[in-house]
Amino acid sequence: SMVRYFDANRGKAVSLGSVGFLAGEAVLPFVAVLGIAAVGWRPTYAAAGVVLLVVVVPVALWLLKGHGERHRRLLEDPPAEPARSGPSGRQYTRRQVLRDPRFYLILPATLAHLVILSGLFFHQVHLADTKGWSLTWLASCFVGYAVAKVAATLVSGQLVDRLGAQRLLPYYMAPTGMALLALALFDHPATALFYMMAMGASTGAWITISGALWAEIYGIAHLGAVRALVQALLLFSEALAPPAMGWLIDR
Repeated sequence: SMVRYFDANRGKAVSLGSVGFLAGEAVLPFVAVLGIAAVGWRPTYAAAGVVLLVVVVPVALWLLKGHGERHRRLLEDPPAEPARSGPSGRQYTRRQVLRDPRFYLILPATLAHLVILSGLFFHQVHLADTKGWSLTWLASCFVGYAVAKVAATLVSGQLVDRLGAQRLLPYYMAPTGMALLALALFDHPATALFYMMAMGASTGAWITISGALWAEIYGIAHLGAVRALVQALLLFSEALAPPAMGWLIDR
């Protein structure tokens, strides 16, 4: 929705919208643990359900008042500028995207970071054992991951508005590369913090860049279908990463 209805400040909109999700990732697990410790898991789950139904859904509907008219205006006056309708001014359908060779050239760059990340996070116990790090220390480094992710999300939002997501795509995985090199070369406990912060930086940049990329290339008319296709491929790839990495570790 941020990508579709914002144009000039699309990067900022995506990054700010993502901060809410990141804040939830940081705060809600802690709140859930407190609730379970205080009253047990059943009342905690029930309370979460009540909050969703009684608070979150009504507030979301209230905030979205007038959205139907906003969407109608968008359909009546479709964008023509390249930043929102693809390089040729076209609005690509999902079938047209699947026939576009560029899609298959860009796809590995958009998937690689999260596939690597999911494999490493799944095998983090093995990583800690191999490096001689305590699991407590590695777990505490997730704070660095979260901080770097939020910072990179906000900074990359500004850069997307200035430079465009397509120009930033080749560079967002540079921190991932540095993190993997650090893991390969060093065993000092400080390496864990550097690794987590570098991976967080790439994740934060990915959130904003991937949000705007497909709109820049293929337009916004069929953005939901295109994003759904990419997300399905991402989830499938992430599911393959842990067993594939485990197979490679064993050998």
